[in-house]
Amino acid sequence: MAVESSCPSVPPSLLLLGSMVSVQWGAALAKPMMVELTPAGVVVLRLGFAALVLMLIQRPWLHPPSTANSRSLVWFGLTMAVMNGFFYAAIARIPLGIAVTIEFLGPLGVALYHSRRRLDLLWVLLAAIGIALLMPLPGSTLDPIGLLFALIAAVGWAGYILAAAQAGKEMTGPVLPWVLAIAGLCVLPFGWNSLGVAIAQPRLLTMGLFVAVLSSVLPIRWSLRH
Repeated sequence: MAVESSCPSVPPSLLLLGSMVSVQWGAALAKPMMVELTPAGVVVLRLGFAALVLMLIQRPWLHPPSTANSRSLVWFGLTMAVMNGFFYAAIARIPLGIAVTIEFLGPLGVALYHSRRRLDLLWVLLAAIGIALLMPLPGSTLDPIGLLFALIAAVGWAGYILAAAQAGKEMTGPVLPWVLAIAGLCVLPFGWNSLGVAIAQPRLLTMGLFVAVLSSVLPIRWSLRH
């Protein structure tokens, strides 16, 4: 995937921290939208607007992916759709912090599987301890379907990481605008009914644009700057 010019004035650690904060702000903004829209409808707005903005910024049609890479591209989009779709379905039922904590099991599992040094295992262990401390206490009353959705989102995040690595090996040029578009199309059948409600209310469309920028566009742009 395309890598932009370096930005030496901003340390990568700060860009990473900014990306994480931006994603959580986007999720916090998306949650109240689910009072008027379905979770899938909010996801469609997020992915659709994000794909459109990145299409305009990165102009991926100048370097389109080849048909030989179509399978990897579709797989990448499917994992993104699962990750985002089930995460938003989860935060509609359980607190945002709990959903994020459970979803992080996905990348943690990938890190544990690929770790080769003892020091790596130490960092994974510390992360696991942090997750355990944030998990709900036994006997707490949380929606079991919401917890299940968060676990599926964790699996989707793990698949997303693996798909991104594979796409990075096979493809050149801006890939993520296409991936976002594919993911949005995957979720569209589930959020179709909400689009009419959003189109009739510019306020919801504006909020969807902000969610897309905070949760997808800014983190993607910042991740390409180091």
